[in-house]
Amino acid sequence: MGLLDWMLGSDVIKGPEFVKEFNVDDNIQLNTLNQLLEKVSDESKEIIEQEIIKIKSGLSGEKNVYYELKNSRLPLVCLHDIRLEHNGYTAQFDFIIIASEFITVIETKKLYGNITIDHEGNFNREYLVKGRIFKEGMYSPITQNERHVRLLIDFLVDHKFHKVSPIYSLVVIANDKTIVNKKFAKAEVKNMIIKYDQLALRLKNFKTDTNGRVMKDSLMREIAQTILNHNNPIEYDYINMLGLKLKQEIIKEDIPVSNKTEEISKDENEVQQTRLHDDLKTYRYTKSKSMNIKPYFIFNNSELDLLVSQKPTTRDDFLNISGFGEKKYESYGEDIIHLVRSRLDSVYDELKKYRIAISKELGLKAYEVFTNQQLDDIIKIMPNDINQLKIINYFDHDRISKFGQGIIEIIKKTW
Repeated sequence: MGLLDWMLGSDVIKGPEFVKEFNVDDNIQLNTLNQLLEKVSDESKEIIEQEIIKIKSGLSGEKNVYYELKNSRLPLVCLHDIRLEHNGYTAQFDFIIIASEFITVIETKKLYGNITIDHEGNFNREYLVKGRIFKEGMYSPITQNERHVRLLIDFLVDHKFHKVSPIYSLVVIANDKTIVNKKFAKAEVKNMIIKYDQLALRLKNFKTDTNGRVMKDSLMREIAQTILNHNNPIEYDYINMLGLKLKQEIIKEDIPVSNKTEEISKDENEVQQTRLHDDLKTYRYTKSKSMNIKPYFIFNNSELDLLVSQKPTTRDDFLNISGFGEKKYESYGEDIIHLVRSRLDSVYDELKKYRIAISKELGLKAYEVFTNQQLDDIIKIMPNDINQLKIINYFDHDRISKFGQGIIEIIKKTW
């Protein structure tokens, strides 16, 4: 032990310490899927292989972030792949970084294509497929990560860590080829999203931007250990989630299944999230608890996406959705239809209020903003970007330029 070590104590944090390491070999999802490859029919193997590719892609991005942390030479305590349940909420953390001056929650995204963030914080993606350029809106990873930060704050407060340092949200793009255009983004948004090779520098900046409160090394380790003690990883029942078929000689009891009461998709932020999406997930969770059954018995994640996209408001609408028959209608149909109608009514009411307000402001007739028929068409397609308004009859360029963004914002906030 050197003189400095003796003076400071051997337990001084001198560089990155991983309380929970990054380790692909210990990934529960990959191990479960690899075991299933030998037990499913040939037609299901392709489904599993695609799922494995998706998971490995995400892990390769996390590996890039892990490498940057490992080589940062900063005195940090780090945790990778942590799942916390607290006060009825759940969050899956890619990385939690604890420094003496701050804590950072890192969401790692291995996004493909180029990302543009506008002045309102909307994320739009552009990518090339077979010579064609596709553009689409995407759910904000910043919004998702801020929810994770709120859960972590509540968790730490409830575990008596009242005086910890600031907790920052950071979205790290882990794909070399992805270009992120933040030119029009607000300053606070710009500061929350970086490429992975900028990570060490950003953490150094956090250390200098402190409020004067500094945690002792022992407290940093105590916080990390408390988080680790409450880590609640989930095992997925991929047989039901992916609709896999077993070989005839394999019985289902041989397959590892989830013993959890809810299923969480690691990449759910890649699906267009809506308030209806959250309403249905909450309903699924509450209903499964009351009936003491697995949530996917009510509907799995793929069926959830179908409910959001097809918006059933009648019995026939419900029965026309793949995976939903008479039995499910009798058990859950009316509840689900009620949730959908409630959300549609909310959007409808808010759009009518917007039409009245903007027509008064501009001295127009209400129908000059949009007609009742156009309002109905907006509700049917529920557009998430301005370009989708072009398919509505007589909704011309002038109307789109004047009212399009207002319509989209109302849908995003209400739907």
